[in-house]
Amino acid sequence: MIRANRPVLATKDELTGPVDLELIAAPQLSILCFRMNPVGVEDDAVDRLNTAIRDRVQLEGDYLISPTLVNGRPVLRLCIINHATRAKHVDGLLDRILHIGRDLLSQSDERLLEPHVHLPDNL
Repeated sequence: MIRANRPVLATKDELTGPVDLELIAAPQLSILCFRMNPVGVEDDAVDRLNTAIRDRVQLEGDYLISPTLVNGRPVLRLCIINHATRAKHVDGLLDRILHIGRDLLSQSDERLLEPHVHLPDNL
């Protein structure tokens, strides 16, 4: 189990650095909850942004992150269950999340922060 947690623990360390990603809770086993929380963005826009990021990641199909709420706010939930997952795979996901988030934020129209598709709540 320790080996399976290495990517999560490495990601936890990365999320405490000076980037737009915020660790929401301490990692539990192989689960990590975080969100993109850029400086100067209102709370409701951060919530919409993270929902839109999750939806786009799901639609692209390269990574799977599940929806969840922490204190009533949407966050990105990473759960690593494949023993072959390495830190480089998680780094790829984080890079993708940052790219999508920054792309959404660069749009001048607030409607672009809305999800392009509404996924069922049970995903």
